[in-house]
Amino acid sequence: MLEKAILSSFGQANFGKDIFDWSDMTNSLWNRPVKIRLKGWEAICIRTTAEAARCLINDWPAKKDNIYRLAVVSCTNALRGRLPDIAARIHFIAAAQAVDLDPVICPDIREPDQFVADLCETCGSSIFSPICGS
Repeated sequence: MLEKAILSSFGQANFGKDIFDWSDMTNSLWNRPVKIRLKGWEAICIRTTAEAARCLINDWPAKKDNIYRLAVVSCTNALRGRLPDIAARIHFIAAAQAVDLDPVICPDIREPDQFVADLCETCGSSIFSPICGS
């Protein structure tokens, strides 16, 4: 239901390369990049929402079904600040899985100390007291 609403609001007439202004896109790194294997290419690593959008629009080797379209819409909305980058990443992974591009989630690229600090802040110090110092 939500997918249909998003796709209908996006509109098929506007679906194409000309609607993207690549110079205006954010480039914040995903904590966990995604590697996919495009046909005839070695695995490529997607590290940002902008890279995911470029891959979807310019290099996507498979059918452009509703899952693909949802990934494009999510990337576009994330780049415009309407969705968090994690939503774009999730939809990109789903689109890659749907067409057997063998997505692989890479290790967390944040500094280990920052990762632990984020983990402690998010989960609380109860189970991480030896790590968080609480």
